[in-house]
Amino acid sequence: MVAQEVRKLAGRSAEEAAQIRHLVDDSVAKVSEGEQLVNASSKHLQEIIDSLGEVTRYVTEIAGATHEQSAGIDQINQAISQLDQVTHQNARLVQEATTASHTLDDRAGDMHSLVGRFRVSDTAGQRHLSLPQKEETIE
Repeated sequence: MVAQEVRKLAGRSAEEAAQIRHLVDDSVAKVSEGEQLVNASSKHLQEIIDSLGEVTRYVTEIAGATHEQSAGIDQINQAISQLDQVTHQNARLVQEATTASHTLDDRAGDMHSLVGRFRVSDTAGQRHLSLPQKEETIE
């Protein structure tokens, strides 16, 4: 009877050992699968990190280009401001030249009027210039 019990126990132990072996094999397979998933995740995370590095480089380049464009726009604004000042100065000079031209035109008219009052007579080959009888003051 004891031998029979020992055989039963040995049989159950063998069955239990087989189940344990199956569970261990299953666990090893799942650990291996988990390791593969962790490695794949690690690879994907590294790709994400690399992509973020590229994005950071692009953002840095864009920021630099934006800064350069801003400086260029500032220079353009300064040039436009200078052109505006020169344009206003030229407009002032044109106005002054126009005023001077009108003044000269008026004075030329006055001179023409004055010269028209003089009489030239030719007596024996000599020319005599006579002033008008009435004296006028010209301003």
